[in-house]
Amino acid sequence: MAVVVSIHPDRRGLRLEAPAKINIDLKVLGRDESGYHQLETHFAAVALCDVLTVALAEDGLELSVQGAELGDPRDNLVYRAAAAFIAEADVAEGARMTLEKAIPAGAGLGGGSSDAAATLKLLNRLHGDPLSEVDLSVIGSGLGADVPFFLSPSPCALGFDRGDRLVPIDPLPESPVVLAIPPIHVSTAEAYTMLSDSRGGTDTFTTDEHEVVNVRTMPDWDGAAKDASNDFEDVIFDLHPSLGVLRNEIEQAGAFLARLSGSGAAVFGLFDQEEEAAKAAEKLAESFPEISFVVTETLTAWPQTHLARG
Repeated sequence: MAVVVSIHPDRRGLRLEAPAKINIDLKVLGRDESGYHQLETHFAAVALCDVLTVALAEDGLELSVQGAELGDPRDNLVYRAAAAFIAEADVAEGARMTLEKAIPAGAGLGGGSSDAAATLKLLNRLHGDPLSEVDLSVIGSGLGADVPFFLSPSPCALGFDRGDRLVPIDPLPESPVVLAIPPIHVSTAEAYTMLSDSRGGTDTFTTDEHEVVNVRTMPDWDGAAKDASNDFEDVIFDLHPSLGVLRNEIEQAGAFLARLSGSGAAVFGLFDQEEEAAKAAEKLAESFPEISFVVTETLTAWPQTHLARG
């Protein structure tokens, strides 16, 4: 890993919160000709956030990760996003980056993808916006299918194809969320394999199977929650039955919608009132002491960029 030679003394850098996401609805329609699964999903960002600080350096890339042990920094999506930005924007300067982790890895909450998007936003801002939103989205799509969502103009969007073709929609009103984060890591690749196997391997995508989501059915949370499902739940709950029990308990605790997020292992519940969500989380924590419960809320706007602390 390259070593930063020096940091510009007049550039403290920029700081940005990188929020998690939940999938209100997630349908896996089958594989297309390229072998990728076609999706339809309703993304919503939530206020559980990692925090990324980026400062320009004369050369090289340096990444420090706090709050989690994620292995070689060069394998982190932040580092990879920075390298991809520098190559695409053809800039000479490097960057010093600090990532403070709060979103768990392998939970279906999109933490790594959100971190990558934050990296692209901050580096573009620090260099005077040499790349367009489309340019950034193309880079992001190459890093991960969820990255373009975190670069979209709205924290609420419909995703198609691999989830990277987006239709931003007006954010729904802020809703309290209980996130249940079990000590289980679910491999996304393994989840897709299990889902394909459960369908007998005959999951080739056809246009006849495509169910176009009607945005007009989502004027409020009642519309968004109506018929919302997650196609991964059956196979993931077979593999980890405790997750199915957990989802049912969250529903019984008062959530108007409880689902697995992505391919898991996090489970979320949406509530009408913050006090109701807090009481539910407290009660659930007594029944599931091995699981972390976080009370947060859906976002109606993306976090804003700030100067790094001096």
